[in-house]
Amino acid sequence: MQRVLRWLSDTTRVVWEHLGSIPLFWPVLTFASLALAVAALSYAVTSSDESSALVALLEVFVGHLAVNLLGILIAVLVVDRLYRQRLEQQEKRALIEQMGSPRLEVADEAVRKLRARGWLTGGVLRNAWLRGANLEGAQLARADLRGADLQGANLSWANLQHADLQNADLQRAMLERADLRGARLQGANLQGANLWRANLRYAQLDGAYLQNANLQEATMPDGSVHR
Repeated sequence: MQRVLRWLSDTTRVVWEHLGSIPLFWPVLTFASLALAVAALSYAVTSSDESSALVALLEVFVGHLAVNLLGILIAVLVVDRLYRQRLEQQEKRALIEQMGSPRLEVADEAVRKLRARGWLTGGVLRNAWLRGANLEGAQLARADLRGADLQGANLSWANLQHADLQNADLQRAMLERADLRGARLQGANLQGANLWRANLRYAQLDGAYLQNANLQEATMPDGSVHR
């Protein structure tokens, strides 16, 4: 019997702990309890046949309690939204930091998560510090990397189709065999970058800095192969 009681006690404690970890559980439980009290008082008021001072007092109390409940609910929702936004910002910063890692598996996992959340194209990576990142073979199609610092980054074999790299710093970046078809590279700094056999078909290179860049065998925007 004691074992059964102990098991029930442990099970109840574990379930309660898990429920308590669910976002908004305690506020919702509190609100539900108060709402139940309002419903009970409302029933008492409406079912009473006596037009006494007590009934009038209950009516006033129920009215004030309902207004307060609504205010509490709004406050809880606002606080919860702000809290979630803060967590989202922290996650974005953490993923950008991981994306800039020199370790391929770390950077690749960060790119995967950013893509899954729709943040690759949402402006999260604008002006991001990704200097020296190992993004070899990364799936960065349509990524918004405007103004990003990608100096010395390894983007060999990366899929950068239609990526927005306007004003990005790609000095000495490794872009061998990178797929840059349709990429926007206006104003990008590609000085000393290695673009050997990169595909730049339909890429926009207006104002891009290509001094000392290696374009050997690269497919140029007009489809010609650079020799």
